[in-house]
Amino acid sequence: MLRIKTLRGRTTLFVLVIMLLSGILTTLLGVFLNWLNLLTYPTIWAPIIVLSVSSLLGTLLAHFLANFILKPIKDIARATKEVAKGNFTVQVDDAKTIGEIEMLIKDFNKMVRELASIEMFRSDFISNFSHEFKTPIVSIQGFAKQLQKENISDEKKKKYIEIIAQESENLANLSTNILYLTKLESQNIVTDKTSFSLDEQIRHSVILLEKTWTRKNLQIILDLDPITYHGNKDITEQLWTNLLSNAVNASKENGKIEITAKEKENEIIVSIKDYGVGMTSDVLSRIFDKFYQGDTSRTSSGNGLGLPMVKRIVELCNGKIHVQSEPDRGTTFSITFPKSMG
Repeated sequence: MLRIKTLRGRTTLFVLVIMLLSGILTTLLGVFLNWLNLLTYPTIWAPIIVLSVSSLLGTLLAHFLANFILKPIKDIARATKEVAKGNFTVQVDDAKTIGEIEMLIKDFNKMVRELASIEMFRSDFISNFSHEFKTPIVSIQGFAKQLQKENISDEKKKKYIEIIAQESENLANLSTNILYLTKLESQNIVTDKTSFSLDEQIRHSVILLEKTWTRKNLQIILDLDPITYHGNKDITEQLWTNLLSNAVNASKENGKIEITAKEKENEIIVSIKDYGVGMTSDVLSRIFDKFYQGDTSRTSSGNGLGLPMVKRIVELCNGKIHVQSEPDRGTTFSITFPKSMG
């Protein structure tokens, strides 16, 4: 059975069919008129009738062909106007289309779905961004008003000032993280690459966060191979700092964190494992979303930007990140990337 899958082929076939049917029906009409003896006498009606019927038939078939071709295009045009109005739920039916038109509709529907995802992300980002900024600002405002009272004790003054200072620091960190993440997301090529000791950089990150993990009396266990890495030193340091900070926040008092770094042929594998609160599968599926925090009470430190940064840095390093976690048993982040950024 002959099947024509392209619009050009199907259009050519329809034109040939129209010409063939017009010829056949015109001939039949002539035979019929001859049978009626209209063609045996000199009359102008016979050719006029033949021409009229042939034109009518050709017009009807052409209309059918035009409707077949133009209808999906008109559907796309109407859907495009809806998208321009901000309606990202519109979809065009491709059930009765073929070839290039079918591909066009499928691509259009895919584009609209992507736009819907972007719009949802934009709305969530604005909502979360506003919340993260509003919370410390309201706190600062509230405690600043308390400080204006004349009968407040020195002890409360000191406490309120400490809270204001902490919330101000949180705002500064949030602004810094947003700017840094925006820079990473707009960056496609890593510059300022040098060769450095990756294991020493990880040790340095541990020392930088010493105050945070000693406050919980955590034990840091290191198993690091001597590794020379060629890449951007600043962004990889941010990578280890964020992962270690996340592990410290998730760890329980008197717990431990295990950090390993192994070199295998042309790749490096680094894992950071904690034995803390762990994550459910629902939380695990969203940890790389901006501003998302598994602790819905928002009592934990952080602003939900650390792990999105981690993911973007790993992508810039042409690497992969894998996360394993179980509630109350801990979490392991495994990073694999080539020895050089390229």
